Amino acid sequence: MKSEFLILVVGVFVVGFLLSFVVFPQHSNYDLSVPFVSSFYNFDENSIVFSFDGNVDDVWVEKDIENTNSMLPVLDANSIVFFKKVYSTDELFLHDIILVEKQDGNRRLHEIYFIGMDELGWFCYTKGTNNRLMDLSWFFPEKVRFERIRGKAITFFR
Repeated sequence: MKSEFLILVVGVFVVGFLLSFVVFPQHSNYDLSVPFVSSFYNFDENSIVFSFDGNVDDVWVEKDIENTNSMLPVLDANSIVFFKKVYSTDELFLHDIILVEKQDGNRRLHEIYFIGMDELGWFCYTKGTNNRLMDLSWFFPEKVRFERIRGKAITFFR
């Protein structure tokens, strides 16, 4: 009886492990062959110039991003990220990196992994590029509503 139970538990574990690669594929759509500007050069928001078609009041810099390693290899703790205010869901696409205000008031910088509609309207699921799972709330993917999105990354230096 014990051996049958053990075989069942191991079988369930193996099936679950294999399914995790189907449900949460491990891939990145980022071209990491393009060189990044390294933080070695000590850039700051006053020494970086770039072209932006839009209202400059809608652009800001975030330097102090919490180091959780969730966005490696795209972003790290020394990254300088330029954000743009987002006015509608039409400006948001899969794999955009967004700044989300969490329910506890803290902010999270993750990519859009899924976009959907439900009875309450538009929502997305987010995920760190270095994370295996989408961001969860009580063991379920956390639906991020447009109202909680503070901005969209338009460029970054690391």
